[in-house]
Amino acid sequence: MKYDEFEEENFNVDTLAITRRIDNLQYGKWHLFVILCLGYLIFIFLFNRKMNNLSILGVTWVFDGYEVSMLSLATLDLQADLNISSIQIGYIASAYLIGCCIGALFFGYMASRFGRKALFSITLLIYLISIIVQSFMPGYVYLLACRLFTGATNEIDEIN
Repeated sequence: MKYDEFEEENFNVDTLAITRRIDNLQYGKWHLFVILCLGYLIFIFLFNRKMNNLSILGVTWVFDGYEVSMLSLATLDLQADLNISSIQIGYIASAYLIGCCIGALFFGYMASRFGRKALFSITLLIYLISIIVQSFMPGYVYLLACRLFTGATNEIDEIN
């Protein structure tokens, strides 16, 4: 099933017009500003140890919100590109949340044992790598495993 066929079967005309309009929008100055601000905060976090905990948690909450909303925006494209069903999309979404539960338990224990700041830096770096890697996953099983891992590494902010 192609993207356009799926779109026309499951949405009404008003939703189609809105969806196509959103898909045709270009990046503007606001998007560039947000990306630069997030990049600056990440740079400060990685290279400046005097950043306060509230700023660090703010950065990770942005990542958490990105992860949760990203899948809802990419659902139709994933179904068309990977040829997967709606049930499998549900499993991919659930894998992230299951990973969050596992990560909170595992990294909570590890943070108590080795220190929160050191573990936070390591898991944030692993998280950034995993979100980049998940965009290159060739199939359903790989994407499912990567979403599970991404969820686990993103939950370090919840235990601080």
